[in-house]
Amino acid sequence: MTPFEQAFLSAVLRYVSLVHAPHDAGRDELTGLRVLLEQSNAAPDERRRHRRMLVDLAAITRDADMQAPARVLDIGAGGLRLRNDGRLPLRTGDRVVVSLTSERSSLRIDLPVEVVRRTGADEVGVRFCGPPLSLQRSLQAADGGGRHGTGRMGAVG
Repeated sequence: MTPFEQAFLSAVLRYVSLVHAPHDAGRDELTGLRVLLEQSNAAPDERRRHRRMLVDLAAITRDADMQAPARVLDIGAGGLRLRNDGRLPLRTGDRVVVSLTSERSSLRIDLPVEVVRRTGADEVGVRFCGPPLSLQRSLQAADGGGRHGTGRMGAVG
């Protein structure tokens, strides 16, 4: 992954975290990240609200019962496109977790997503439907285990 791709991915993840934050903290940063993501040289697509960056990242998709390897093909502030190997069938409306791991560290980011379209026999488009699960857990712990606006993933995670 190039330094630009790494910076873009970091900005996307931070943006997703701030968009789904349960309060107004970080709104100035959110505005700055939105401008960065809209003005980046990522591949534009006129049908999309957010620009996308073509990537090739290893990922794991999982639901409450199973997990399967996948590849992230592009990513933007609103979601990503996955190539799934078929072991975990994904249909429009399914909510799953996409886990991304860094090639250089043991850091893992678990992103709750919802399948919004199929783009081929083995490809799906997903939208982010909450902040990374680690942030959700931190918010729940700080809230005494309550559901403080962190989204709902059921038994996933």
